[in-house]
Amino acid sequence: MKEDKPTQETETERDAHKEAVDEHSLSEAVREFVFSNEVTKFPQSVLIATLRNLLKLSDIDTFQKVISETLRNPTFARNTSIKNSETTIPLRIVEEPLTAQNVALILTTLTELATELWLIGKRRFADLAEYTQTHDVRFTNEAGITIAWIYYNSPLEIGLQLAQIMPGLADAIMTIINGIAQIMLKREKLKLENQAASQQIEEARQNAEDKHKMEELNRKMIEIEVQQRQWEMYTKIGIVSELETGITILLPSEGVEIKSMSKQLILPTVLQLSNTKGLELALPTPKTEEDSPKENAGQ
Repeated sequence: MKEDKPTQETETERDAHKEAVDEHSLSEAVREFVFSNEVTKFPQSVLIATLRNLLKLSDIDTFQKVISETLRNPTFARNTSIKNSETTIPLRIVEEPLTAQNVALILTTLTELATELWLIGKRRFADLAEYTQTHDVRFTNEAGITIAWIYYNSPLEIGLQLAQIMPGLADAIMTIINGIAQIMLKREKLKLENQAASQQIEEARQNAEDKHKMEELNRKMIEIEVQQRQWEMYTKIGIVSELETGITILLPSEGVEIKSMSKQLILPTVLQLSNTKGLELALPTPKTEEDSPKENAGQ
């Protein structure tokens, strides 16, 4: 029996299918590799050569495209850092427009806070007292606080790198930052609600026709002002509470006096951090059932 030779169209289709399969396999392999290894220690050329040899692919253009997109993706930086959460803290600055003053204040204050907490974790309380007064950079250099990665595509995302693994240090920093972020969100929401209510009262004042109506509106305005002052007080109490929690994480077995002294020394830094805009943890959003791929789709 005479064998049928493949047509030119069939060969083209097979080539196209092979190229698509190769690119898909390549994408999956690259992502699996970069998310499970400390690849940032190696040049991109080394990664390309290693993975290309592993996958035995001839399409180097496709490979370079996939790996470049993967390494540029902020998710890669975040996932790599989160896997090593004992030494890297993923952060986000949500500010529009992003201002140099706010970013500089955040980075400076974070560096000071991380250094202070590092000194607390080391039980170097005399050095802590000196640093809070002088901000001597030798303590910061010793603590080794650096930037692991930075990516800006609105919002700005940063990896705060802790050079040394210290039990509780990353957790303490993240607890304080997250606590401040949640408190400030609530304060901003209340502020916007009070502004809207004040505007409505002011408009009603302009249309008030009798003395009793005006007195009622004035009383409502005073209530809003009192509520705002009370919330400012509660805000500081909440921030102090988050700081106490962070210090307890670092010093679980220390006495009340040591914890109280540490709190008083670094409270100004924490309050300064609360005056910045838009700082929050850049943790991945938990997946819901709707986000998960459907099993046995189409059945």
